[in-house]
Amino acid sequence: METCSLSGDIFVAIATVLAVVITGIISFFITRWQVKKQGKETIEQLELQYQNTLRRMQVETSVLIKRKQYDLTLKALQKCWGLLIYTTDNENQKSIITYTVEKTKENGQEKNNYIYYFNKTNIDSFIESLRNYFYEKGWGLYLSKELKEQLFGYERILWGLKLRGEKLDDNKQKIENPQVAESLFEIHKNLIVILREDMFDIKAPDHTHIRPRDGIGKSA
Repeated sequence: METCSLSGDIFVAIATVLAVVITGIISFFITRWQVKKQGKETIEQLELQYQNTLRRMQVETSVLIKRKQYDLTLKALQKCWGLLIYTTDNENQKSIITYTVEKTKENGQEKNNYIYYFNKTNIDSFIESLRNYFYEKGWGLYLSKELKEQLFGYERILWGLKLRGEKLDDNKQKIENPQVAESLFEIHKNLIVILREDMFDIKAPDHTHIRPRDGIGKSA
């Protein structure tokens, strides 16, 4: 359904551009007929009318294309934000990484030791969702290079986890190297930063920017 919607958006954009072109052509010939009817037709007048019509068509077409690209880019970023439900350290049913805390004493001081686990089912679900989002739905076309690198860097680490995990039950598996889990959480933070920057820095056709209000989205 989403693929059909994306194709529909593109079709509407093309149809709108064609409507502008056809309107411009009709306008040109109506003006030409009016000038000819009044007996004042000159090459200069027709040339001026043609150039004015052409410039207006170019501007309107450019604005329409930029508006559609802007709308699709914003939508792609919003949908990418939805993938963060897998990567966040705020535990939920789709969390890839979870952890427990064991308190120990070292040199007389209490210390927290984090033991990390990954959920194999959620890893598989994330990888499938990412591929579906990026390729099948086509949203990857609108992502920045930095965002793509972080997403697929995260995916590469997950493939390594699936191969090295120590099985505890069907889904929950222990991560032997805590730095791997910390790297995944770091990528999650990077994704948040890049998504916000990309989302709030894209230019609308009127050259304005969307900027976040103070206090919006401090954590995810």
